[in-house]
Amino acid sequence: MPNTHYVGKAGQFAVMAELAFRGYNVAIPEIDVGDDVFVLNDQNVQLTRIQVKTSTGRKQPRDGSYRCQFLIKLAHVHAAAMYAVHYVLAGRCGKRWRFLVLDRAVLSELISSGWGTQATRGTHMLSVVFIDSDQARTSTRDDATDLSRHLGNWRAWPLVTRP
Repeated sequence: MPNTHYVGKAGQFAVMAELAFRGYNVAIPEIDVGDDVFVLNDQNVQLTRIQVKTSTGRKQPRDGSYRCQFLIKLAHVHAAAMYAVHYVLAGRCGKRWRFLVLDRAVLSELISSGWGTQATRGTHMLSVVFIDSDQARTSTRDDATDLSRHLGNWRAWPLVTRP
């Protein structure tokens, strides 16, 4: 298993690859102050910012799902416009990537509603269970929040058609 720096960079590149495939110009900021990827639509010059969090999933023997844990800085999530506008939680589940794509405000609301636990001062640990190709939730309990609508939700970056 690669160390966390390699896993984190792999997740960032996987997100960038998906966005490039969709027709966007992607770049890594030279100075990281909360944004991991800049996404530019060259046709309308719209720029969006993304924070990528990556985790290697642990396969759950009971049902074959994968549990991923993501460490989030609360100051970044709850800051109105200072940091990334979108978060992508990239989970490596077996031999494939799974992506939860969340607007920063949606992620902030989910955390405020009780998702996750305090990890260290100023950080929060979020657990995600990737169940199959189209389901994700916050836990395996009955009171879990369904995150499936965010799974592979690249709507903020629709396919760009080139002339």
